Amino acid sequence: MGDPVTNLSKYNLTDSEHDDLVNGLNHVYPPEKLDQPQFICNMEYFYARLLNVRTAYRHYEQKPSTEAVRHQLTSVQLSAASELRETANSFRKVAQSELKKIGAEHRKTFSTLRSLAKNKSIIITRPDKGRGVVIMDREDYVEKMNAILDDRSAFTLINYDPTLDTENELIKFLLVLKKEGFISDQEHKLASPSGSRPARIYGVPKLHKKRENYPLRPVMSATKNSSLWTR
Repeated sequence: MGDPVTNLSKYNLTDSEHDDLVNGLNHVYPPEKLDQPQFICNMEYFYARLLNVRTAYRHYEQKPSTEAVRHQLTSVQLSAASELRETANSFRKVAQSELKKIGAEHRKTFSTLRSLAKNKSIIITRPDKGRGVVIMDREDYVEKMNAILDDRSAFTLINYDPTLDTENELIKFLLVLKKEGFISDQEHKLASPSGSRPARIYGVPKLHKKRENYPLRPVMSATKNSSLWTR
């Protein structure tokens, strides 16, 4: 398996920086503390399902907070519950200790990643295909993105930002649909845009095109962009 970190920049990665980038940009680190309330709820739910114990309430009904739930358990079931509680407590203590150790190690990783993120001379992104991490010189990245945007067959230069006009147009259209009964008040509320912003464009390098000096594939991020709904 090849190295998941590709450095196309002039910046020399240290061994620790390289190792911290190996996990990729979407890696999720575990929390430093055990969520004890959630853990207790999970264990209680597990034991209730194990005994097939159910309350009189359905999953969408809320039990009054003042009402106590009492289950008639046999001596065998109570003994099993006690053993499960001891096992859960032992696991909880070990988990807390291990998460604390792991958290200390991850804090070093976070510090390294923050330092790389603050380096304005480089861009850290992902490749066009597959997983991994790519590091590029910012100047090279900006130059290639400008070349893409200068293509007038794909992009048109405008002198104003139509985002708010588009949002207002969509709001008026949804209001008409609501008045004519095509959508309900709730649907109108859910569909009405707010805080729209222009789409963002970025590029991901095509590592398989080395002979072409790793061109960028443009990607349009249209999150919170209302123009998609009016086309």
